[in-house]
Amino acid sequence: MAKKQGSLNYNPNTVLIAGEGQMRDAQAQASLAGGAAFSAGFQKVFMAGLEENRKQQAQHEAMMIDLGGIDNIQFLEGQDKQAVTNFLRTQRDEYSRLSQLYSKSKDVTLLDKMNAIKVSFNNLNTDIATRYNDKIGYVDASDKGELVLGSKSFDSKFYDNILLSGAGFKSINENGRIVYEKDGKDVLYADVAGKWNVKNNIAENLLLQTDAAIVKNAQKGFGFDAIGVKNSFKSGFKQTGTEGLQVMAETDITGDDDFTLPNGQRVGNMSFEFMWGAGMLDNKYYSKRKSGDTKWMFDNANADELNDLMSQYYTDVMQDRHKNNLKQQGSGNQFGTSFLSQPGKGKVSVEGGKSTIDYNAGIKLLNDLSRAAQGQEVKINFRGDKYTYDPIKNEWFDEFGEQAGSSLQNFVTGTLGISDPAFLGIKSSGSNTTSTGITYELFKQEEQDAIKVLRQAYPNLIFDEKGADLLGIDKIEVKTKDNEVLGVFDFDNNSDAAQQEFVRFKGLVKNYELAPNPNQTIQIDLDKL
Repeated sequence: MAKKQGSLNYNPNTVLIAGEGQMRDAQAQASLAGGAAFSAGFQKVFMAGLEENRKQQAQHEAMMIDLGGIDNIQFLEGQDKQAVTNFLRTQRDEYSRLSQLYSKSKDVTLLDKMNAIKVSFNNLNTDIATRYNDKIGYVDASDKGELVLGSKSFDSKFYDNILLSGAGFKSINENGRIVYEKDGKDVLYADVAGKWNVKNNIAENLLLQTDAAIVKNAQKGFGFDAIGVKNSFKSGFKQTGTEGLQVMAETDITGDDDFTLPNGQRVGNMSFEFMWGAGMLDNKYYSKRKSGDTKWMFDNANADELNDLMSQYYTDVMQDRHKNNLKQQGSGNQFGTSFLSQPGKGKVSVEGGKSTIDYNAGIKLLNDLSRAAQGQEVKINFRGDKYTYDPIKNEWFDEFGEQAGSSLQNFVTGTLGISDPAFLGIKSSGSNTTSTGITYELFKQEEQDAIKVLRQAYPNLIFDEKGADLLGIDKIEVKTKDNEVLGVFDFDNNSDAAQQEFVRFKGLVKNYELAPNPNQTIQIDLDKL
């Protein structure tokens, strides 16, 4: 009999059920595996999204920091400060919105709009600082009485209103510019900032310095160079700018109070504009325009014309100062007073009174001789005869090399036959040594050696080294005890250059009488140097 195989049940239903269970298990496992893969992918995408958001947020924050703020708001108060605060908030909100959009889209048009907001902040910061500095300057000028009030070259009431009274600005435009109302129209402060005027101190200082120099020369008997003075004024006045010229025209400039007008009236505190407009000046000032309306002076297109007239006016003032301070020497002169007493008309008697030369020729000759007196080599043409001055020998020679004068004075009075007081006032220069024994040999030495000799020889003068040995330059500056610079001289020279510098130096110490005693020789103790 066959053996029984365990307890397995081979019923068909049992087999089917077992197969279905295995199938479900397999499907379940497959389902779980797919879910895990999906979860991992989702997590990766999610984390990437978070990282991108963090990057965009960081970029946004960086942009906001880069935008900055309106730091100069500290200079404001009241309604102006509130207006800036409102502008700041509005523009910041817009900038934030644009930066978030740009972080996502990278649209360059958005970046352009953001940059425009940054520019508006910079503009507003600048306008606030400019107005603050204007206010400080304006108040200071007002306190010192230097404002040109009622000026035709600027609207003082407008600036009084915004800088003294503190009137608030009308608005802030989209570009960050402060807007004010002027004469019923909107104006940007950037367009009117700083355009208020004070007295032209630059021109006034130039006039005072020129006056001092001319009076000094007149007291030494030197001539007056009208053309040179006028050119100097034109150059100096031009540097003050068009507005500077206009301010000069409408204000009283120091220096001309005692100048007498053609009608016999003294100028006092009258302005050039007033005198010209009233027809009070010499006829030469009206060759192009008739007196009366002065509006042309404040048209920038006429700046050169105004400069020319005012330069001529102040040249006339200086010539008058020269005439009144001229040192009259040679009393008992048979030819009367100096030709300089008749500006433009006086004549110089020459050749012992046998003939004359006109005013302009006299001025040129006087200036040439004055340069010779200062130790310069000079060549002149006197009525067709040519002469040369040798400052080392202190002698004049004609064009054939023959001596024409053993000294400057001998040449003037003897050879030229001039006795005019203006020429007799010129002091002689020349010879090969100064009154203290200095010769041109000193200028061949290096500055550190020469300066010891100079300080001992001229204790009333100050000598400072101005050279830079590394650059091969040796110079000494000469000053008075009041620190007035008299000249700068080169040292460590060859013979020719040393002689030239010696001539300049000798002319300085002799003609301006700045040595302790020009007539006394000082013995230099070389052992102490």
